[in-house]
Amino acid sequence: MQNNLGSFSTPASDPFLAYSGGTPSGTVAGTAMNVADFDGDGDLDIWGRNTGTSADFYSVNSGTPPRLISSTPVRNATNVIRSTNIALVFSKPVYAGTGSFQIRRISDNSILETIAANGAAVSGSGTTTIVINPLSTLLSTTTYYLTFNRTALADAQGIIAGSLSTNARTPASSPDFLSFTTSAVLPVTFGNLAAVLRNGELLVDWSTLTESSNDHFEIEASPNGQSFTVIGKTSSKAVGGNSSTTISYNFTRAVPGGLLAAGIFLAALAGFKLRSRRKNLVSVIMIALAAIVIFSACNKQSKDLVNSDNKIYIRVAQVDKDGTKSYSKVVTAQSE
Repeated sequence: MQNNLGSFSTPASDPFLAYSGGTPSGTVAGTAMNVADFDGDGDLDIWGRNTGTSADFYSVNSGTPPRLISSTPVRNATNVIRSTNIALVFSKPVYAGTGSFQIRRISDNSILETIAANGAAVSGSGTTTIVINPLSTLLSTTTYYLTFNRTALADAQGIIAGSLSTNARTPASSPDFLSFTTSAVLPVTFGNLAAVLRNGELLVDWSTLTESSNDHFEIEASPNGQSFTVIGKTSSKAVGGNSSTTISYNFTRAVPGGLLAAGIFLAALAGFKLRSRRKNLVSVIMIALAAIVIFSACNKQSKDLVNSDNKIYIRVAQVDKDGTKSYSKVVTAQSE
């Protein structure tokens, strides 16, 4: 009998209530019985033999096991977002038990995460849809598959969700149940990016089409398009750093003429290696005075820019929650 390795649960007070057919006289309680899907309807039936006779008998299970109707992601899906939730839709309500789900990497069958079926990361118990919310972020361009053990999911009568073997119903344990491959797309897909210098201010506008585990953005400027300096930061607007819809961002910073030139000049000072303390002091004073002169002179002309072409190069760095960075394209902010 299939009873999920435990006692039979409600609504069946009699464990044989789901079975049709009689028990002929002469049957011995200790007689060995065979359990299989004799009528081919996807559930388990019981077959046995009477004592002292060649007559056989069997009981047909009138219940049906939970069947997977659909899933998100779908089986063998590709380009799946790394922070995806997994939704399983069954043919009947299922209940979370004491077992667990495992997300495994198909290349070596290693377990990325084990998720308790009755834990906070699993919702929908008692309904037809079970949603699994992994805590781990999946790796990019990696194929995973989902498994669960016997006590993870069952219907109200204790029939587990799984496949039928020769003599028992078995849970999902192979990639055939649900495998999928994550996307190679960067954590953020950038949309439009534009930058202008207007009335002594730098205005940067950009958008994201998707975000995954995004933490914040860093706005970077450069006088030559090669060496960039961070001039500002802004947090992700996506809830939890994840979004599949377009989000718009903007950044504004006052830029009196020459401010960035002086800033970049002083930033170079931070990495300047000097050979003696006396030379260090003299150099600091000379460079600081030079920066002040540049800043003061350029402040008089509000539209002075970093380079002689009146251009400044801008890019936006996306910083993942684990500190990984990816970059937008580079644009030039021209004076208006």
